[in-house]
Amino acid sequence: MKHIFFSVLITLAFSYCANSPKSQTGNIQCYVRLDEQEGLIKAEASFRRGLADASIEIPGGMRFLNKPMTLTKISDIQYRTEFKTVFLPECSFSWNDPEKKEHTLSLPLNAISDFAFDADTLKFGAPAALHWKGPVLEKGESLVLIWEKSDGSATVPMEIISSGPEPKIEFPGAKMAELSKGKWQLYLVRKKLIRKEVDGYQTSTVLELYTKPKSISIR
Repeated sequence: MKHIFFSVLITLAFSYCANSPKSQTGNIQCYVRLDEQEGLIKAEASFRRGLADASIEIPGGMRFLNKPMTLTKISDIQYRTEFKTVFLPECSFSWNDPEKKEHTLSLPLNAISDFAFDADTLKFGAPAALHWKGPVLEKGESLVLIWEKSDGSATVPMEIISSGPEPKIEFPGAKMAELSKGKWQLYLVRKKLIRKEVDGYQTSTVLELYTKPKSISIR
């Protein structure tokens, strides 16, 4: 499984934050990735006084799901953590201000499970419909289908930004024709950008949920 969105999405988060109201106390950029295949969650956070300023340490550090995050200074001051977990309907970052008052950023995670096409074997170039269990795509969300050829010869991403009123996406034949015949591994990435103000802090968070892969044949 390839994780290909991190740098792009963090840049996107910063650009959104740049257009947000001026912070009274600081700006916090966060990233969360939950990989259901590995059973692993990863989180990162950085803090800036101003959008153009370098990131700095937070007095008392950062916590993710009430677990202390590790401070790293390799290329920038960031807080990071990762650990094993199952799907969580909500996650949170927390920190203390100079007066030792605790602040918490709570973030909902939308599930996507039991995704499937109408058949495990699809006809080359024919229309196909993908459906799943879970909420439809919300504002600020997108869904990326990552197709990986079983022999490793190709990787084809397909990004969707709207699913309509049902948890279902219909692909025209021309789109499905981008995939060659053969066996594929398909997994989905549900990603969302959330901007919130927390007690005067302007926050911008990118959330990614990677599903377990599913085998699909195209003939």
